[in-house]
Amino acid sequence: MPSLPKSHKELIEPYIAKNEKAIDGHSIVDESESKKIGEKTYLLTEKRFLILDKKEKSENVLVNSIFLDSLGGVKVTQIPDQGPDENSLIVGGLLALVGIISFGLLGPIDHSIIIQFLALTGVATLIIGAVMFYEAFQTPDGRVSITLQTPEGKSVMSVTFGEEALEFAEAVSKQAAEVHLSTNRPQKVTS
Repeated sequence: MPSLPKSHKELIEPYIAKNEKAIDGHSIVDESESKKIGEKTYLLTEKRFLILDKKEKSENVLVNSIFLDSLGGVKVTQIPDQGPDENSLIVGGLLALVGIISFGLLGPIDHSIIIQFLALTGVATLIIGAVMFYEAFQTPDGRVSITLQTPEGKSVMSVTFGEEALEFAEAVSKQAAEVHLSTNRPQKVTS
């Protein structure tokens, strides 16, 4: 069985037929405010797509199974990691630099109003620059979504993972195609 948490392997094993081969799997932890609320494991076998949902505070375990031969299609969407926002990095860096320079000008100037203005401007631009610099790194992480569709094109199920699950999504798509091709091959009739 693919690399899944041991507890999930034990929970999902009774739902897999003896002659059914597990191909790939992916597990995620559901968290709310840094607190674990449950785990989900997605398992791809040669015939099915299984979802094991175990809530942390209860003994309830939900196992959902979708037969791959009943699908009409699998849609895999990859949204790559965007990396830091370069414009915000540049503007934030420039504002921080202006703030630092305004503090440097405090020494040679004797007028108290100008000193107060430079100090206030320096603090404000330094803070704004630092916030913009921080926000530049707060871009969304990459994602991969898998949508299982009926032969009519309607969505049966859709799930989104982190970018690390791209190989799992590709395996689901490939296996669904294999199953679809093997069940829809024309039968050779001989007389």
